[in-house]
Amino acid sequence: MTANEPAVGRLERGVPLAPFTTFGLGGSAAFWADEVSADDLPAVASAIVGATGAPPLILGDGSNLLVADGAIARGVIRLGGRGLTFGPSWGSAADVIVDAGTPWDHFVAQTVEAGLQGVECLSGIPGRVGAAPIQNIGAYGQEVSDTVVAVEGLDLRSGDMVSLAASECAFGYRTSRFKLGDGTFVVTRVHFRLHTEAPPTVTYRDVAQALLAVREPTLPMVRDCVLAIRRQKSMVVDASDPNHRSAGSFFTNPVVSVGHADALAAEHGATFPRYASASGVKLSAAWLIEHAGITRGFVLGPARVSTRHTLALTAASPDCRSHDIVRLAALIRRAVRRRFDITLEPEPIFVGYDQPAATVLDEAEESLQNG
Repeated sequence: MTANEPAVGRLERGVPLAPFTTFGLGGSAAFWADEVSADDLPAVASAIVGATGAPPLILGDGSNLLVADGAIARGVIRLGGRGLTFGPSWGSAADVIVDAGTPWDHFVAQTVEAGLQGVECLSGIPGRVGAAPIQNIGAYGQEVSDTVVAVEGLDLRSGDMVSLAASECAFGYRTSRFKLGDGTFVVTRVHFRLHTEAPPTVTYRDVAQALLAVREPTLPMVRDCVLAIRRQKSMVVDASDPNHRSAGSFFTNPVVSVGHADALAAEHGATFPRYASASGVKLSAAWLIEHAGITRGFVLGPARVSTRHTLALTAASPDCRSHDIVRLAALIRRAVRRRFDITLEPEPIFVGYDQPAATVLDEAEESLQNG
C-alpha cells in the first residue's frame, strides 16, 4: 500500500456475500476488501474497525458460514497470500509454515506428496488454512490441533503481529480461543509439525474397513480413501452435486455424561454409537438425528437435509434463504432434544445475527412451536 492509497480506499461497499459462501446465501457486507496481504492487513483492518465499530470478518472460502439475510453491518476481508514453506527435518519431525489464504486441501496434498504424516485424514475439507485452527477442524481420526505448533496473526486490539503457541490456543473439540473470542485476532500463518516416519492414521471405522485388505496402507492410499468417503457423503465441494449448497456438518457431535450415554446404550442396544472423550462420551449427531425421525432428504420449505448425510443441511431451492436453513436446523434440534434430552450445537459460524448461533436456533424453535 502506498501513501496515495489509504486503507479506506481499498474498501468496497455493499458487496453481496452469497457468491463467496458454499451455502450461496446471505446479504451484503457493509465493507469488503479482497486479496489483502499480511503487510496491508493492519491498515485495512483498522479502517474497517473505524468505519463499523466492529472487527472485520475474515472470509476464506465461506465453507463454514451461515450469513444472515439482508444487509450485514460488518466489514469483510479476504486474505491474499497462498503458500507454504517446508522447514528443516530432524529425526522424525518436519515443520511446515503455511499462509492463511492457502486452500486447506492443497496443503494436505502437498504434505502427503512429501511423505509427511499428520493431516492425511483431513483431506477434502473445504476452506483455507487460516480457518483450520479457529474451528480446530477434524475428521476420520485426526484434528488440526494434533499438529499445530503455533499460530501467527494480527491482534486488532494492539495492532501488533503476534505468535501464539499451540498451548495458548485453547483447542477443544471443534473450537479454540479464536472461535470463542471476540474476533480481534486475525490468523495470518500457521506452523505445523508433521511426522516423517510415522504410518498413516487408520483408526476411523469407515477408513479402516475400506483399507482392511491392505497390509500397510500408505499416505496416498489413506488420502484417496478419505476423499472417496467424503464424496459419497457429499462432503466435498462439487457444483455438480445436488447437495453442494451446504456448510458440511451443521451440528457437532455432542458430548454427554457417562451415565447419560449408558442409559441410551441400554435403551438402543449394541449398535448405539459412542466414543470415549476427555470430558465424557461423544455421540454421533447423525445417528441421533436419524433416530429422532429426521431422514436424509427431509424437506422443510426450500431447505433440505442432504440426501447423502443427515448432518448436512442444504439450500435445495433457488428460493432458499438463510432463515429457511435456520428453521430446518431448529426443527432438527427440537426433535433430538425431545427424543434424547440432548441439545445439538451448530458448527457453522453465524454472521450478521444479533444473537449467538445457539440463541438464534432457540428463538427459531419457539417460532416453530408457536406457528
